[in-house]
Amino acid sequence: MHSQIATTSDLALLQGSISRPEEAVTAYPRLKPKFKTDLCQKLHKAYGELDCFSKIFAFAELAASELGPWCADFLWKFALSETQARKLERRTERKLEAQPDLESIARIEKEILYLQEAADIVRKYKIPPPSANASHLSTKTLLLHAYLKEIYNVKTKAKCIIFVSRRYTATVLTELFKRLEIEHLRIGILVGSFARPGVADTNFSFREQMVTLSKFRQGKLNCLIATSVAEEGLDIPDCSLVIRSAIGISPCHLGF
Repeated sequence: MHSQIATTSDLALLQGSISRPEEAVTAYPRLKPKFKTDLCQKLHKAYGELDCFSKIFAFAELAASELGPWCADFLWKFALSETQARKLERRTERKLEAQPDLESIARIEKEILYLQEAADIVRKYKIPPPSANASHLSTKTLLLHAYLKEIYNVKTKAKCIIFVSRRYTATVLTELFKRLEIEHLRIGILVGSFARPGVADTNFSFREQMVTLSKFRQGKLNCLIATSVAEEGLDIPDCSLVIRSAIGISPCHLGF
């Protein structure tokens, strides 16, 4: 606790030795209001009253606007995959601990049956391969695709981190860009190890975080889609480009 801090009396000297990252802000056309895709409308008509689906419906409508219809439909595929659907079932079953009466048991059993029906509908629903056009993607996602394509259509040593605010956004965008197959893009996901109950509550352990960062450091991955966990003390290897919400784009060297 007996440390001393040394600085300079002339800040101009300090500024001359530290290069400031170049920053750019790019605008995109106005997003569509939140809306339900055909798949979402079909599910909402049959199961819109179920509490266990309320967050997914809200996220899906937001995803349709912010990311695009393809992303909203893929969100349903992910949220009601076998693993995620079973998690929803277990959460519904836990309500019996607080409400063990016969009426509650019957209601919860009915909810679980509906959940299984909805998961079956989603599994059978065919989502076409994504295309980089307005029928599949939002204007913001199209802009992000254009930047990544410009960078990674050729061999490059560039490393990029894309920050998003929600885990489900990271999940969906990672899967989207894997399918769009930009030639030299090697994309991965970096999210926190703790997830609140919700849509994209995948388990992402600290070990998996370290493996992902190691691959990024070695160049096996050259682009990460990350939530704020990448700003919270993890040792992030150097990168040459940071994108925030597909709006602000700034080459930088991160000193985390």
